Amino acid sequence: MISKFKTKFLLAFLVFVIGFFYVDCGKVYAAYSWKSLGTAGFSEGPAYNTSLSIYNGTPYISYTNDGMYETVMKFDGSSWSPVGTTGFSTDMECASFCVDNNGIPYIAYIDESVWPGPLTVKKYANGSWETVGTPEVINYTVNFTSLYIDNGIPYVPYTHRNRFGSGITVKKFISNSWQEVGEISHGSNGGYEADPISLYVNNGIPYMAYTDVANGHKATVAKYDGSTFQPLGTALSQSNAYYTVIRVDNGTPYVAFMDGENNYKPTVKQLVYSLDLTITTATAISDINVANGTNLGTVNLPQTVTITLSDNTTTSAAVTWDNNSTPIYNGNTAGNYTFMGTITPPVGVVNTNNITTSVKVVVEAPTVTVSGSPTNATVTIKNGRATIRFTPPANDGGSPITQYTVTVSPGNYTVTGKASPIMVTGLRSGINYTFILKAINAAGESEGVSVSN
Repeated sequence: MISKFKTKFLLAFLVFVIGFFYVDCGKVYAAYSWKSLGTAGFSEGPAYNTSLSIYNGTPYISYTNDGMYETVMKFDGSSWSPVGTTGFSTDMECASFCVDNNGIPYIAYIDESVWPGPLTVKKYANGSWETVGTPEVINYTVNFTSLYIDNGIPYVPYTHRNRFGSGITVKKFISNSWQEVGEISHGSNGGYEADPISLYVNNGIPYMAYTDVANGHKATVAKYDGSTFQPLGTALSQSNAYYTVIRVDNGTPYVAFMDGENNYKPTVKQLVYSLDLTITTATAISDINVANGTNLGTVNLPQTVTITLSDNTTTSAAVTWDNNSTPIYNGNTAGNYTFMGTITPPVGVVNTNNITTSVKVVVEAPTVTVSGSPTNATVTIKNGRATIRFTPPANDGGSPITQYTVTVSPGNYTVTGKASPIMVTGLRSGINYTFILKAINAAGESEGVSVSN
C-alpha cells in the first residue's frame, strides 16, 4: 500500500497535472480561490489510494480505507453520495479508477482475498458494481495498476515482479476476454518502480509512461506499434523521476513527472519530432542450433535485432522473418538454413538503405543408436544349407541398416547379407547348429537373435 506521504504528494501532483492539461487559457480571472465541494473530510475514516475523475462537470472520487475496502463517491452539486454500496469490495490492492466518456465508472484492482490475486475490473451498471469478464489470474507480485477506457474497451497496464524478473504488462478486454496487448520486460537485472504508471490511448494506439529502474529510474515513454511497445525517443529525465502522467493531444504526447534533477518539482515535456535517424547497420544474430526433427513452428526466431543509427547510438527494432529459408527448411535433414528478416524501424527512425538481417538455423545430425534386433527369425536346413528368414527391426536407431550378420556355431564363422533371407552353406548333417542374427547400422551391431535347428 502507498504510504500516507506518497498519497498526499500524489494528490498535490494530480492537482498540478489536471491544471496543466485542462486549464482554459482563454479566460482571465481577477483572483483565484479554492472552495470545498461538500463537507471537507467526508469519508468515514482515512482514505488511501485516492483517484479523481470528472464527467460532464461531475467529480467522482475513489479511495481505499484502512480495511482495504473500496468506495466510489460522486458530487451531486451539494454533497458527496456513494456510487453503489460503500466499501463494495474487500481486500483490494493497487486500485485504479476512471469514468469513461459515457459516464460509466470503472475500477481495476488486484483481489488480495485469494492467492494468486487476480486482476479484477468492475464497472458500475444497472445500479450495482459488476465484474467485467473473468478476473485474470496473475502469477506475479503486482506493484501497481493503471486504467484507461477507450471507446468502451478497458486497458489495464500493471507492473509485476517474480523471481525471474520484472516488467510491465498491458491487457485489454475485448471479445468477452482479457487479451494481452504487449509487455515490457527487463528480466532479472532490471525492473520498474512501484509508482504509478500511466497509459493513454489515442486513436486506438496505446502510449505508456513509466519509471524505468534499469535505466537509472528515468521517465520513459513507449508507444504500441501494433505488435510490441517501442521506446518513444530517449529517456525524458536526466535523473530519477516518479509519478509519470501521459496525455496525447493531436498526436503529440505530453508527459508530466516528479523530476529528481530539479528537487522533485514537477516537469512537463512535449515530444518534438526532429529529422529521422537512419539505420546504418544491423548486428549479426548468433546461429540457432536445433535438434534433428525440430518443426519450424517451434524454432524461436528472435523478435528483435540490435541496430546502429546514424548518430552512432544503438537500439532494438522488430523483425519480420521470411519462412522461406535458403535452402527450404527441413527439420529432419541436418544442415544450415538461412532465414532473411525485414526490419521495422522504431518511431523516429527510417530504413532508407533497406538494411535487412538474417539468422542461420543449424539442424544437428540425428542422434544415432544401435538398431533394434531383427524379429520373427526362423531357420530351415536342407542339403547342407541353412536359410535364415527374418523381419527387419522396427527401430533402425536413427540410421539406415547397412547389413545383417549371421554367426554360425559350432564353427564360429560369420556370413553377411543385405536383407532377408540369408543363406549359410557348408553345413554337415547330424550336427545341431545355432545361428546368431544381428543388424548393423552406423552406430554398430544390434543385440543378437538366436535361432537353431
